[in-house]
Amino acid sequence: MVNSLIKSYKAVETLFADDSAFEMFEKIANTHAPSQTVQYTRAVVINEIIKEFDLENSNFDPDFHGTGNSIFHTSDRDPKIMMMAHADQISYFVDRKESENLWRIIPFCKHLSTIQVAAVGLRYDLQDDCYKQVSTGQIFSKTQNDEAVPYYLSDHGELQTGDRIVYHVPAHYQDGFVQGITDNAAGVTACLLAAKALFKSFPNSNAGFVFTDEEEGPASVPAFFARGARRLFRKMDTPDVCIVVDGHGGQDDKMLGSGASFAEKTGGGLATLTPPDLFVKQKFLVKEMQKQGVQIFENHDRVSRGDDIACLEVTRNVISVGYPTVNRHFDTGYPTVALSDIVNLAKTIYWMAAYFENDDR
Repeated sequence: MVNSLIKSYKAVETLFADDSAFEMFEKIANTHAPSQTVQYTRAVVINEIIKEFDLENSNFDPDFHGTGNSIFHTSDRDPKIMMMAHADQISYFVDRKESENLWRIIPFCKHLSTIQVAAVGLRYDLQDDCYKQVSTGQIFSKTQNDEAVPYYLSDHGELQTGDRIVYHVPAHYQDGFVQGITDNAAGVTACLLAAKALFKSFPNSNAGFVFTDEEEGPASVPAFFARGARRLFRKMDTPDVCIVVDGHGGQDDKMLGSGASFAEKTGGGLATLTPPDLFVKQKFLVKEMQKQGVQIFENHDRVSRGDDIACLEVTRNVISVGYPTVNRHFDTGYPTVALSDIVNLAKTIYWMAAYFENDDR
């Protein structure tokens, strides 16, 4: 199996290129997608990117069974190997107006930012069936009762209930590093690069790429995370393996540029834990990948939980892979990832999808 996988990888290795990666990332990251809007926002862009792949057989559904999640595959059957990357970004909704041009906002995410960052207000347009920008301003925090409470200060436009507020930082690439709305545009980009190569190598593959909505949750309680993925699993057959793709790491920028990462556990072991038999196979495959020049390392630091929580409700076979990142929720600066890590993550996803689809476990 490994020898044939090496041969197939060599045939498509040129598809994993930095310029293609940043071009995809820029399109995705610069399309605002607050939670609950993916089918109207980034799913549209993802579909445009897929059309450029020139695949003989592929299917993209921007709103799979009305769940708000998007799925890309080549089979009429539900995928048995699922790569999952959430496509929603951290966002906020309106609480109340405090004073002229100032609103208290509620995080639809884990609010970690300690800095003031440019932001925009978005409103759904009923006539055009899309989200439109209605305000520009900044998100900042006030400390109240030892808690950082987010606020939105508008310099143009008004907010109202139903609006969504998101950070507005256009994608920027310099000296090998990418800044912008990386969480989780970087993971979506890696999946799309991998999907293009995988479906060219294996046009009849029963793997699928799922771009979930509502991975971000409005509270720190795990039950409020990954609601989009939970809806998804109620509508489809149980997959054999779920490979969850997201940013890994915290504030340590020393990991940037080290390649893709994989982790046995998320949430410090309080969320998901890859079963021993599956993890041993994963580590075996990693060694084979490294021999072929794929940069990937085991991340022993804390990895946040996400869609993996929902996966664990339907299968024990959950794998966590990702990319090193800092400030993904604008903690103390702008979100940053290494472009080479996105590319190596795409290669990792390709290898794992092909390997586990042909593994009888």
